This record gives sequence, C-alpha cells and structure tokens, in this order.
Amino acid sequence: MSIAWYYMKNGAQTGPVTADEIKALINSGAIKGNTLIWHEGLPSWLAANTQSEFASVIPPAPPPPPPTGVKLPAKTLLGDFVEKVLRWFRAWVRPGLLEKILEWCKSGGHYAVLVGAALVVLVAIFWAIKLNQFSIALAGLAFVIAIALGQFAATRFLDAGDRLLRASPTRMASPAFPDCVALIWVLMGLGTLFSGIKGVIAFEAVGPLLAALLGAALFLMAAMAALHPASMNIEVTGASGGEEAVGLLAFFPKVWLRIVPALFALFAAAGVLALLFSFSERGSETVAMMGNLAPGVGLMQNLAGGAPGLATGAGLIVVACFVPIVAYAAFLVAYLIIDLARAILVVPSKLDDLRR
Repeated sequence: MSIAWYYMKNGAQTGPVTADEIKALINSGAIKGNTLIWHEGLPSWLAANTQSEFASVIPPAPPPPPPTGVKLPAKTLLGDFVEKVLRWFRAWVRPGLLEKILEWCKSGGHYAVLVGAALVVLVAIFWAIKLNQFSIALAGLAFVIAIALGQFAATRFLDAGDRLLRASPTRMASPAFPDCVALIWVLMGLGTLFSGIKGVIAFEAVGPLLAALLGAALFLMAAMAALHPASMNIEVTGASGGEEAVGLLAFFPKVWLRIVPALFALFAAAGVLALLFSFSERGSETVAMMGNLAPGVGLMQNLAGGAPGLATGAGLIVVACFVPIVAYAAFLVAYLIIDLARAILVVPSKLDDLRR
C-alpha cells in the first residue's frame, strides 16, 4: 500500500498524493527543496530535501544574482567566522537528531517520573520514621497520587502538542531571524553553564551546577529547534511582510511547544536528583537551591513538614508532568492573537475583492 503524502502550498495543506506525484511536482517546480511535506507516521512536517527518496530529484537552487546597481557589502572577518560556526552547528544538529533527542526525552522523562514516584515513597517512609511524623508518610502518598495524575495528563498532551504544531503552518521570508535567535540562545546556554560552575566554587555545593545544566540544556534545545524551522511547521520561503510578521509572532510559541519534551524530561530528572539528595541532611542546601528551579515548588514545603527534600523532589516531578498542559494552553492563547493578526492582514484584500 502506497504512502499518502501531503505538502504545504500557500500556507494550506494539500493532498493526499503518492510519492511519484511528489516527484512529478518537484520536476514541475510546484514543490521545492524547502517545501514542507508529511505523511502519517512522521513526527512533524519536514522539508522535502530532508527525505532521501526526493532529495535526489530536487535540483540545487542557484544563488540569487546581486541586485542591479547595488554594491554588495564587504565581507568581515568576525562575521564570516560566526557564519562558519553557525553553519557547522546546523550541519551537526540535523532534523533527524533533534527528533531522536525529543523522542528520547519523552520516554526517558516517563521513566524518570516512575523512578521519582518510587523514591517519593522511600523518602517519605525514611523521614516519617526518622522524625516520628506520620504526616510525612501521608504527604508522600498525596505526592504519588499527584504524580500519577500528572503523568496521565503528560502522556496525552505531549502527543497533542506535536499534532497542534502539524496543524499550525506559518511562513517566514528568510532564515535570518531564527539564525540570530539560535546564536543568542547558544551564547546564553554557555553563559548559564559558566555561572553554574562559578556558583559551585562560591557556595561549595552542586546545586548551582545542576540548575545551570538544566538551563543550558534548554537553551541548546531551543537553538536546535530554531535552526530547523521546518521541524516546527514553519516554511522559509518568499513570504509577504504581513506573513513575516505572523511568522515572527508564532516563532517563540512554536519553539516553546517544540521543546516541551525536553522540559518534561529535565524537570523530572531534577526531581529524582533532589529526592536522592534528600536522604542526607548534608544535601539540604543543594535541595534548597534546586527548589528554585520551578515556580510553585516552595508552596509544597508545608505539606512535607520536616522533610523539605521530599516536597522539592516531588514538586519538580509534578511540575514536569504539568509542563505539557501549560505549554499547550499558552500556545493556544498565543495563536488566538496570531489568528486575529492574520485576519486583520487579509481585510484590505477582501475590501479590494468587494470593490471589484
């Protein structure tokens, strides 16, 4: 049975068509190398030139000629160096690698949640016996129930986020903006990592480094997504000024929704580490620093009584489970604004049609 392919044309989904029809459209020029295509089973829309069966028939795009009468800017040594670094980073971070990392984050995050739930039980029993407070054991049970509900929701909304991205195409005129943002995020990731190392030296605790590793990983994942807009259903082609504005408005919400699996896995892993540190009183300072990683964790401290590490670790895992829901809802709110802007942009063309 042949695979039913779909492709994006003028911002709308077109198809289904067969692979031979895709090749015919490529030969006719209707589908270009950066045209987004998709079939059932692919995690997201991808550029046609990323698929091996079509890449061989796509002719290389000739470089655009310089505008007549316009003097080209002189090359700069530093600018050329940055461009080479960015080109190397994009070649290393291929769309397939990003897909694999995010899929691993989904499965690894769920395993971390299960390990965290088991540790919550052990930590609660440990501190309940040590402090002779039965309320800590009850708090542990409440946390396990919250984690179970959160994992149920995370399972649904992680997949729902992917489907939402596939159903929300946007266009941009050039890769200039995503490239610059990706470069800034890489630098911010390196700066976060440096600050974490500095915090370890200053406080003699691993808490700052763990927080810095989490932040640096998120910046790196965001940069990887920005360098491959097609993975977020963003078509980089000749867009108008209005379409470019809509594409820029949608860019950051799409990146946020794209890296949700990484957020899920990293917060769950941080919760597991906090629970491991909570077995020791010497790890209390590290646990306290890790409690600042996510909002709302501090509100759970009263539930755990004399075992703050229990609240921090369990709280981070609960936050990890509810991140996909928050990201999904935030994306919907952002897209309401984007759709309103898109509707406003088409008003002049509609008025012109009425005059005719």
